[in-house]
Amino acid sequence: MEIEAPTGEDIKKALIGRAEAFAKAQETTLSTIGLKAVNDSKFFKQVIDGRGFSINTYQKVMDWLDEQEQRAQSEDAA
Repeated sequence: MEIEAPTGEDIKKALIGRAEAFAKAQETTLSTIGLKAVNDSKFFKQVIDGRGFSINTYQKVMDWLDEQEQRAQSEDAA
């Protein structure tokens, strides 16, 4: 059985989907997430419009989302 590597489009969809889910759960915007995660309020709009991003930027955003979700869970448990 051969496993296919994700495409750039798969990675883009995963990034946007994760950010949109977080934005909805936290009642915030993609603009705010972009500003806080990578200091660029236009980041997600530009990605949605077709601009690429590096794996380092992808990882930075995902790490930021992980941290924020862990923080929210800790606050909910307290």
